Amino acid sequence: MRDNSAPAPITVSPSPTLLARFGALAGRLKFWLLIVSLRTKIMGLIIASSLMLGLFATYLIASVMAENMQVTLREEGLSVSRELASQANEYLLLNDLYGLARLLRQTVDNRRDLRYAVAMDAKGQVLAHSFGHGFPPDLLTSPASREGAEPVVLSTNEGKIWEAYHPFANGEGGIRVGISESRLHRQRLAVVEKLLMSTMGMAFLGIVCTGLLVWLITKPVNNLLAGTLAISQGDYGVVVEGAPRDEIGRLIEGFNAMSRQLALAENERQARERMRQDFLQAIIDAQENERQRIARELHDQTGQALASLMVGLKLLERAENAVEIHTNLARLRESISAEMESIHRLVLDLRPSVLDDLGMVAAIRRYSDDFAALHGMAVQCVMVGFDEQRPPPYIETCVYRIVQEALTNAARHARAKAINIVLEWKNDTIRGVVEDDGVGFEPEIDRGQRLGIWGMEERITLLDGHFRIESEPGAGTMVAFDLPVRDHQRGEQP
Repeated sequence: MRDNSAPAPITVSPSPTLLARFGALAGRLKFWLLIVSLRTKIMGLIIASSLMLGLFATYLIASVMAENMQVTLREEGLSVSRELASQANEYLLLNDLYGLARLLRQTVDNRRDLRYAVAMDAKGQVLAHSFGHGFPPDLLTSPASREGAEPVVLSTNEGKIWEAYHPFANGEGGIRVGISESRLHRQRLAVVEKLLMSTMGMAFLGIVCTGLLVWLITKPVNNLLAGTLAISQGDYGVVVEGAPRDEIGRLIEGFNAMSRQLALAENERQARERMRQDFLQAIIDAQENERQRIARELHDQTGQALASLMVGLKLLERAENAVEIHTNLARLRESISAEMESIHRLVLDLRPSVLDDLGMVAAIRRYSDDFAALHGMAVQCVMVGFDEQRPPPYIETCVYRIVQEALTNAARHARAKAINIVLEWKNDTIRGVVEDDGVGFEPEIDRGQRLGIWGMEERITLLDGHFRIESEPGAGTMVAFDLPVRDHQRGEQP
């Protein structure tokens, strides 16, 4: 016997969604992944991925079934209310309310999901209903009792009820029906339960397979870790044995190749360090030699010139006539001019003032002209992109010293007859080439013996530039460099 007692409305609190639980689980997994071992990470990630995939698939299926259930309940409610409204017209014409009530009860008994059916007049009064023990008054006060054609959902102590309403043909009232979703909801829960059990079974199978996979992965990884620790302690000759024929095996092969390269790089680094120490010592020696040269210049030439001036002044004091005075003054003027020229050359060798006053372009042009006149060489200088801008002072000094050293090497070692200098400033990079037609040399063999080349390379490297030198016996020498220019000040555009 079916219980037709009135449903009591209840309030249902929302429960946490599966997505929120997944989010909390992901946060915890992230924390543990940072502190656990590789073995635990691999097993945990594979198992978690299987569980998440299964739960996500379960969630999607449950969502689709919930949507289908809602569509089914909506369509069934509209269909039943429309059918009962059509059949009720005959009973209303005969004013047979008892027969109408019998129709409603029979319809409720014949449909599993139909919970109740109520016939109401235009004023909202109940004409007939399917409840056997009296009509529940809460349905009269429900705000859903006068909704239009779309069903509404009522929360009751029996679960959610989908209520649909359809008016009579004469417009004087209509039929209200309530469809329960309990049966369809139980079916959906049963499907979800089976999916969850399948997910747990797959997770257990994943644990077994993951254990085997972790063993195959971690064994060569542990060997690789031991080799890495050996390298970190300076043992660059370590070789990891027993590499499998997979990605990890290729990783181990790459590690062994890296170990060999590190050994070669360490040897080269030690050689470069020895070369750097020799270079620094050579710089110190060069500085001392330069100081000695300046001291000799000042003592031998400037000192003698000043002594000569003192003698000339004494002769000027003893002069007895105007002719002798003019002769001694002319001799003193020539001595002072010669000494000023000597001091000027000495200052230019140390640092040309034109480099600070007029910039790198003017300094290089003047130096190349003086160099060509002094050594009897043809020096051609081409500079592009420097018309309305100047690099920072440290860039100008670096480029000037590179060109100066390259010209000095060409005159001292190459026995060149012609030298070409090309400088270009484009896209915040200065590119330079100094090429001569001298005798050339073997860069790989003679490089360590030419400290001037190391000096040029060190200058460029310290400014994050690139330096290269190309030469071979009988084919001349080319010095090339690329130097980035940062934070430079551009001139104003006309």
